[in-house]
Amino acid sequence: MYTHQAICGKSMGRKRYPHKMSAVYLNAATAILSAILAFLILDSPYTWLLPYSIGTSIVTVIVFIFKNHLFQTQESGERTSTWKALLVLLVFVACLFLPLLLAGILDPYIWFILLVSFTSGFSTSEVIFYLYTR
Repeated sequence: MYTHQAICGKSMGRKRYPHKMSAVYLNAATAILSAILAFLILDSPYTWLLPYSIGTSIVTVIVFIFKNHLFQTQESGERTSTWKALLVLLVFVACLFLPLLLAGILDPYIWFILLVSFTSGFSTSEVIFYLYTR
């Protein structure tokens, strides 16, 4: 009458969050603290609110789509191709070194907004990903 999937709550369409709950709490705290830091550091936060919001939204959407794609690939048992693994490595290296390279070129306010937007967006995407897979 009842299948194992129905009893355990594991249906075919249901996804399971792959990380510990502490990661969600840490990312939520990071997103909140990044936003607070941005508003405290900037001289007039209202003039920088729009670029911060746009940057955070863009990073959140891109990282969420990327995480969701990798999660679906992992759940279906597909092997990640070499070019996808190389792309992940390049994105990781770019995320590490691009802020350092841009520090000497950009205005300090713009650089700070980009850095805080990246931090907030990345953390927010993890919280949204948890809610999506829940």
